[in-house]
Amino acid sequence: MKKKYPSSGDSGRAALSSGQLTGKDDIVFEVSGALDELNSMIGWSRAACEVEEFDAGLKEIQTDIFELSGNVTGWSKRKFSPKRTVRLELQIREMESKVADTRHFILPGGSEFASRLHIIRTAVRRVERRIAGLEEADKEVLRYINRLSDWFYLAARVANAHSGQQEDIWCNPDGKE
Repeated sequence: MKKKYPSSGDSGRAALSSGQLTGKDDIVFEVSGALDELNSMIGWSRAACEVEEFDAGLKEIQTDIFELSGNVTGWSKRKFSPKRTVRLELQIREMESKVADTRHFILPGGSEFASRLHIIRTAVRRVERRIAGLEEADKEVLRYINRLSDWFYLAARVANAHSGQQEDIWCNPDGKE
């Protein structure tokens, strides 16, 4: 009977898109794994999503991440489109208009959905740090990922506003801002 699982990586090594065999701790695999984790977290947040427009936006972002992953790992030769970043920027501006402007730090939390979005925001920042470590990181990919963390920050704020959750503002214990 033919096995239905790959075993080529059992030695802790795997092939890059170039065919070169390298350790699974290579930065390319680190980036790929961080993107896979991010995409799974977004799927997890969609399970708690109560707002249809957010679900559609999250699904678009999941699609973007698959495209982005192929780009940064070298499995796809297609350039990552700046249109995706522009779309995020437009959505960010729209979300900004739905929440009060604040010059204070906001403690992550609130509704279940907003809390998941805050967790994802931190995962996006981890992905950004990993991609920045690539020798030939696509500048458009870095721009997109940087905007993506802003998108999740604002989405969490809008989700809290939508559910009637009050945001907790961080207060310096010394009383200074």
